[in-house]
Amino acid sequence: MSQTCTGQIITSYGRRYIVETPEGVRYDCTTRGKKTDYACGDHVDLLVQNAEQAVIERAQPRQSLLYRSDAFRSKLIAANVTQLAIVLAPVPTFSEELLNRCLVAAEAGGIAPLIVLNKCDLPAAWPAAAAAAGGIAARVSATTGAGIGELLNLIAAQVQADALEPELPGAITDRQQEAVARAAAALAALQAALAATAGVECLLVEAKAVAAALDELTGRTTSDDILHAVFSRFCVGK
Repeated sequence: MSQTCTGQIITSYGRRYIVETPEGVRYDCTTRGKKTDYACGDHVDLLVQNAEQAVIERAQPRQSLLYRSDAFRSKLIAANVTQLAIVLAPVPTFSEELLNRCLVAAEAGGIAPLIVLNKCDLPAAWPAAAAAAGGIAARVSATTGAGIGELLNLIAAQVQADALEPELPGAITDRQQEAVARAAAALAALQAALAATAGVECLLVEAKAVAAALDELTGRTTSDDILHAVFSRFCVGK
């Protein structure tokens, strides 16, 4: 007879996932139908088939979601992330655009960013790189090992802080709380327009406002105010 259990996705191969249970048992998992909206880090409920295989029944509520998207589709990267380490190097010159996108993604997901500048053994290239990156929290050298201990201490401190904080399902950031308030206000305006039997054009305007607020809440769109807040906080792109 099949049994149920829970686990966390640690590897993703398209429609196949490796899930590890709290006891350390790993299962090669598939999903129901063609569902693929799972990401590494997701906590999931499993229906065990045998000693090696299981089926993912559903995902448990996420604390955060890191993803990238364009005008056509979104790609999930990782779920339940608490810290995003962004590793840069002064040589060759890193992409400020990519750095900015990583910072925006972290802000949208309520994830703490940690900028790490590698190749600290090349001091001649440091000033320009440090000025461009801004907000650097760690300097390391993969060649000499310098700074690795300090970086591990920063990561360990974050892990310890996460362990001390209670896990609140559905916990959201201040930005997301503001987006929820805007979405609720837009929905109330739409309901009022419906009750007043307003014209179609008026209803469309209110409906678009609701959709825009929900898109900002989910991170599908990012307002200029959020971009300004992110860039001013980390001093990027200067």
